[in-house]
Amino acid sequence: MTEKRTVNTYTHTKPLSPGETEKLKAILTEKNFIFSPKPYTVINAKNEGVSVSVYSSGKIVVQGKKTVDFVEFILEPLVIKELSFSTAFFSDNDMAKRIGSDESGKGDFFGPLVVSGVCAYGEEIAEMAKAGVRDSKKINSEAKIHALEKIIAGNSATETVSISPKRFNQMYMSMKNMNKVLAWAHACVIENLIKQTGCKLVVVDKFAPKATLLQMLKEHGRKAKIIQRTKAESDIVVAAASICARAAYLREMKSMGDKYGMIFPKGGGSDKVTGALKMFLLKYDKNELENVAKINFKTSDGFL
Repeated sequence: MTEKRTVNTYTHTKPLSPGETEKLKAILTEKNFIFSPKPYTVINAKNEGVSVSVYSSGKIVVQGKKTVDFVEFILEPLVIKELSFSTAFFSDNDMAKRIGSDESGKGDFFGPLVVSGVCAYGEEIAEMAKAGVRDSKKINSEAKIHALEKIIAGNSATETVSISPKRFNQMYMSMKNMNKVLAWAHACVIENLIKQTGCKLVVVDKFAPKATLLQMLKEHGRKAKIIQRTKAESDIVVAAASICARAAYLREMKSMGDKYGMIFPKGGGSDKVTGALKMFLLKYDKNELENVAKINFKTSDGFL
């Protein structure tokens, strides 16, 4: 049986403006699309592997085996400027083999920055749905996070890169940008999962312009189809990755707390976080802070 790996239907969530519609029509004409009349549409055009319909309401629907290429290389950069996939982007193909990656700890002053990836398809995805896998931010129980992580790891290929606070601070000093550090970690996860599974379809939560991630990818990642989405955790495979990343983050936070004999709260700059920072500096030299916190955060201003 041939494995179906492409996404064949795309609906943009926001109607095209008259200006965007005219821009799209000009591009389709330039690229030799064949136009034909269709009820209730202002554009109905086809080319090899893809058809494009824009309805009177401004709704655009793209279909065909080259849908992803059209969205990524024409519609996104030339017309819409900002890609926003609907939550139903995978609705016609939700069992397709794909890698999802997501992070945890990005907004937390204390603790590591963790990126996890999951590769799943078919029955593996069905098992995730049955177990209740969803965006980790919607799960309040740490015990539930760890239990779901075991189910995910037991049924699918997973990969995690955890950047300790000390390593993060070193990387940030060199790169001068949080998103570049994050892109490096996502790229490592994606590269390793592609090597393990051979999967060439990757869905990533959108944390920065796509070029930031593409610059960090190596041989395997550059040959894959990389889809960045806002709110990508709506896809169950990305949601699974968010759970794995959160579980790893929570384990490292507990280990760090045990080592230093205190509780490190989550978050970026709340009163709890500031209070824990003051307490830490009463017990330890300020040079030790780089081993437990992301010192580029404004939270550390005035303490170092």
